[in-house]
Amino acid sequence: MATSKTIQRTLSPVFSEVVLNYFSTHHAAKLSRNLRCMLLDCLAYELRVGVPLYLDEFLWQLNDLFELLDVAQQETAHWHPPEKKEGSKE
Repeated sequence: MATSKTIQRTLSPVFSEVVLNYFSTHHAAKLSRNLRCMLLDCLAYELRVGVPLYLDEFLWQLNDLFELLDVAQQETAHWHPPEKKEGSKE
């Protein structure tokens, strides 16, 4: 009988440092918002000429990325000062 091995999922120190450095200098919420806008612009253009073959896989991968960015934003929100809204006098 074959035994199943449990794969231990860990992040290397190098990868952890890169991720921490990235999110300490970039707002996850801004990146997520900008990627969503780019996606909508791309879809608006692409869907005028037909549905690309890669779209289904692409959308699932982007959805997972957006979920990752949402978690990153929640976890790192206190690292950055709050954004000023346009027209705000503060």
